[in-house]
Amino acid sequence: MKTRKPVTLEEFLQKFPDTKPKSNCLMGLACPKCGQRTSLRITSVVIATVFDNGTDRDESDCEWDSKSACRCNGAGTCGFEGTVADFTIQGLDIWDEEHPDRFADRRLTTTLPDENAS
Repeated sequence: MKTRKPVTLEEFLQKFPDTKPKSNCLMGLACPKCGQRTSLRITSVVIATVFDNGTDRDESDCEWDSKSACRCNGAGTCGFEGTVADFTIQGLDIWDEEHPDRFADRRLTTTLPDENAS
């Protein structure tokens, strides 16, 4: 697979301003082409005990990394393919540290605050 330029948070939110935050397996992941965040097909390693009549497959024992193949699994005809790194949007699901039960509202601005500003 060819290397792609990562989509920035600003670019993603400009293109998909109604993006809803995720807090579990899809945290920080989204299709950079269509913005879909419901499901992704990721090539992963699954740990399972195998018996003659099947497995005890526990879906929580599923692992992948940034180089794993990934495909948009949303409705329609998007079908964007790449690696997990291509679907990773840095800063997409930022926790609000003062209120850990909710996400920071990044939609008020399309630019990130300057960390060096005084």
